[in-house]
Amino acid sequence: MTAHSADSRSSRRAHAHPRVQQLKADPAQVVTQAMHNELNADLHDHSLWMYVCHKVDHNKEVTKKVVETPKGDLTLTTAQAGHPLSPEELKKQDRQLEELMRDPGALAKQQQAQHDDDQRARELMKMLPTAFIYKYEAEQKEIIQLSFHPNPKFDPPTREAKVFHSMSGIMWVQARELRLVKLAGHLIEDVDFGFGILGKLHKGGTFELDRVEPAPGHWKTSLIDVHLSGKALFFKSISEDQHEVDRDYHRVPVLNAVQAAKLLEGQTDLAQMSHAAHK
Repeated sequence: MTAHSADSRSSRRAHAHPRVQQLKADPAQVVTQAMHNELNADLHDHSLWMYVCHKVDHNKEVTKKVVETPKGDLTLTTAQAGHPLSPEELKKQDRQLEELMRDPGALAKQQQAQHDDDQRARELMKMLPTAFIYKYEAEQKEIIQLSFHPNPKFDPPTREAKVFHSMSGIMWVQARELRLVKLAGHLIEDVDFGFGILGKLHKGGTFELDRVEPAPGHWKTSLIDVHLSGKALFFKSISEDQHEVDRDYHRVPVLNAVQAAKLLEGQTDLAQMSHAAHK
């Protein structure tokens, strides 16, 4: 290897993302553009996916297969408490899935709940550029790392926003596409609701969101980890303890509920379904 070729490669690496040097001086602009890209993708990316969801929520551990459809997600539980379901339990799951397919109202209700969750996530994403003050920390392997702490000039409009705004942490953004890779924060102070009368969340609670790119230009959540505790009205304990890992993403064609159920139950595989969809 010549000195010239080594210098040439070093020069290409240094200029791989010319915007990054400019954005270093204004880290808030990195966040603004990244959140714009995320919201734009949420609006225009209509791709559908099949994946495995492993969730621990308040000490309840469940593993499910999920298939996304235009009418909502269909799921099939495959394991509980770390153990695969018995044949009888799987038959019960199949019956519940068939009942859901025969009840458009139940599927619509489930779809609405998913829509509401997505809308809350969008609202939090919209506030990220202004709710925090950002500082450029590093860039490594095309990932920009920013630290953040609450912006004292920001007035949280909702309770969820108030909790979010009480966090400090780190954000990772992919430099090439300016897409969110990871967000990790911790509560730096107690959070009171109604001057502490309605409830309080304790300082030290944590939140983490991780994302992966299973196909070029398509980003999906791979980890949600939340640990919050406190007290609510009448001294009821608050315990938001959730750990969810989503993995094995595979893109699926547009399916109806019957086709999605067959895919979940193993009556057909993704290759057969994709082939039939392209006929």
